[in-house]
Amino acid sequence: MAVLLLTVAVVQTGTANASTRAPASFVEMTEKWSGTAVVRLWWNTSNGGIHAEYYDPGNTDHSVWVGIYDATTRQIITQSATYGPGPINTGEVFTAHSIFACGGGGRVPQFCTGNT
Repeated sequence: MAVLLLTVAVVQTGTANASTRAPASFVEMTEKWSGTAVVRLWWNTSNGGIHAEYYDPGNTDHSVWVGIYDATTRQIITQSATYGPGPINTGEVFTAHSIFACGGGGRVPQFCTGNT
């Protein structure tokens, strides 16, 4: 059990260069950067849910969007939008399917993480 906790701490430390931080129950699964913008998938270890996050500190005047897709059907499972840099998060999804997250907004073209 101590090894698992150490692994989680290392993953969270690895995201310290980003502007958002993970609560203790969240583990980053995958991320993709484009300029100053980042889109991530987070796993909630307390309930098994997964949510996507998008953040672009370089964007101060455009809307931003983030969504989670089913990797097989390429259909959106959940999405969220806001104005400005964010961060913005989707609601949690609970699925056994492979998924990925995409984000975009402002001066940044849409880009996606890898599949889980």
